[in-house]
Amino acid sequence: MKYKMEPALSRITSPITLIFPNGSEMQFVNGRELVEAKFDKKWFVFELSAKESVVEIKVKEQINPCITWIGEEQSFF
Repeated sequence: MKYKMEPALSRITSPITLIFPNGSEMQFVNGRELVEAKFDKKWFVFELSAKESVVEIKVKEQINPCITWIGEEQSFF
């Protein structure tokens, strides 16, 4: 399954550096190019910063907890 980033990131018009937890990076021309990219994991924005004219976005893997139909985490009882 392939995942995309949050659609709201398409509003960024500056160059973007996406920084993964392992330290690797990906460069994008702008937010539109970023949201069109496909990823093997579901990433969420952890931190945003600007370095000179580049927006740096640190991401973390989104792991969905197992929840019940009322929105609570499952437990033994």
